[in-house]
Amino acid sequence: MIDSDNVLLLRPASQGTGIALKERRRAARGSGRVPPSRVVATISALARPADRARIAYFESVVAPTLERNGAQLLGHYVTESSVNNFPRLPVREGEHVFIWFASFANDATYARFVERQQASGAAQDHAAEWNRGLVAPPEVLRLAPTARSLIQS
Repeated sequence: MIDSDNVLLLRPASQGTGIALKERRRAARGSGRVPPSRVVATISALARPADRARIAYFESVVAPTLERNGAQLLGHYVTESSVNNFPRLPVREGEHVFIWFASFANDATYARFVERQQASGAAQDHAAEWNRGLVAPPEVLRLAPTARSLIQS
């Protein structure tokens, strides 16, 4: 790990919403095939901890819209407020976030998703509602899986 100074301690937003890793298989050692897929993390910084209403809104309104527009949702998380029991890894404290992870087959698939989101009135309305209570616009991180990543798509 090259950089470990931007760490958030997270927990699944509700039961069963963490990324399911048990069914996933890692490529064999020495595998050099890097997948073209992308994993996108969307981080929403909240003014206060995510409550049941925000989580329910994401699960019942936002998530289905993301999926209709081409996202494969992997999991969604909120800030874990327990004490960091591994002090060598500094965790950002005093922040509240809601994060979701989605995968896309490749950059072109992600670009089509973004176009659909921008063209969808429903997606725009849902985003406007979602953004109430945020302290900053959502941060979107596009991640490129490594050859042996468990999360490739």
